[in-house]
Amino acid sequence: MKRGKTARTDSAEYILGQLHRRWGRLIRTRQGRGLGVLLLLCGLIWVVYWSRARSALRLEQHVRRTYALGFAAAGAPVSLPDGRMFLVTQQSQLLAMDAEGKLAWNKQLPGLVSARPVLVSDSLVVVVGSGALHGFSLSGEPLFSTPAAVVPGDQLCADAQGHWFILDAEGALLGLDEHGRKRFRTSLGLVKNRHLLMLPSGSILGAGTRADGAHQIFWAEPTGLVGLRAILPGVPAGLALSGRRGEYAAVATGSEIWTWADGGLPDEVARRLTLPGEAVSGPLLHEDGGTYALVAQPAGVALCRIDDQSRVSFCLETGFTTAAISSERAPVLGRSGLVYAPFVARASLLPQYGGVMAVSAAGLRYRQELAVPPEQLSLTLQWSGLATLAAAGETMLWQLDGGSTTDSHEYNAWPQRDGNPAGSLRRWQSAGVTN
Repeated sequence: MKRGKTARTDSAEYILGQLHRRWGRLIRTRQGRGLGVLLLLCGLIWVVYWSRARSALRLEQHVRRTYALGFAAAGAPVSLPDGRMFLVTQQSQLLAMDAEGKLAWNKQLPGLVSARPVLVSDSLVVVVGSGALHGFSLSGEPLFSTPAAVVPGDQLCADAQGHWFILDAEGALLGLDEHGRKRFRTSLGLVKNRHLLMLPSGSILGAGTRADGAHQIFWAEPTGLVGLRAILPGVPAGLALSGRRGEYAAVATGSEIWTWADGGLPDEVARRLTLPGEAVSGPLLHEDGGTYALVAQPAGVALCRIDDQSRVSFCLETGFTTAAISSERAPVLGRSGLVYAPFVARASLLPQYGGVMAVSAAGLRYRQELAVPPEQLSLTLQWSGLATLAAAGETMLWQLDGGSTTDSHEYNAWPQRDGNPAGSLRRWQSAGVTN
């Protein structure tokens, strides 16, 4: 008998029944009704406050322009010098916008898009579904569709002739022509932490981790011939073109940044800088002598600046965890010399929202807060040199303030992730540029 009673009183049904009866008795009292009304009012106030905050945060002074998409974005756009932009949506569409931000065309894709478009010359490519490549002209005409067996989310790059390069699911370097046909496949065995970058010379710089745990960097020719491999001391967090004269590329590996000098051999590292923690993004080498990267620290991921002697100028918390950092949340170097990086706003009552911080050698210049989920933020550079922020699921893009339009900054090479080698040859003269 005792056992039966215990089983009955421990059951979920019994517990729920007891709670229902006690709550029913409570709400029938004056105090209970008052408590219910109070909770309802608090909920309404919270909703109104959140809605007003969401609206207000989008209208702060550091947003230069807001683009209305009409579709829910899946990630950041890529742009042309004339102001046109291309992006993919959560409805599996490829969308084109003209220089005024108006919809030019959109194309339905046969599956979810796993990476943002890559733009080169007069065509663009997207990765669809489990790794198929789809090529389009800039007017939206389909060019090719290739089941390339690439890993969704991996980086794709291209040369000036319209040839495409990517690491496939088995860790081989795969080269395709402008029609999506395979030109070569070179086995490298890089299974994770993969990065590719097109160098101004037309060569390919890549990095990744092999199945045996060794971290490797390699140089390859557009023909697929691998010229050199070297072992890295830690996980490759990202590659970048250098923003300094006399240097052409850099890699963040473990807690170090390696740079290569113009005219030097690929196996001759020009400098080795030490970071205050493990790198979780590619480096940005600024013309002012500072090097920027996202770094894992005990409190979370921070945007750190070090000088050429590896001395830490500052580290600013972003609020992100290491697992939440992706290539699209890596810092970018804007036209005015500002470095932009997403952050997580800390809120005790409201849901967490995100934004972008802008920093210079002196530290934080401003924080642009936007009421969007921080894990959905995506950051890119337009050809104008201004930073653009997108959030997955949002129907708008935000172009951020780049500082004074009278500042003139010239770079020998421009850090970029768009796969377009022309990005390495940009020389931004910001005077008079307003878009």
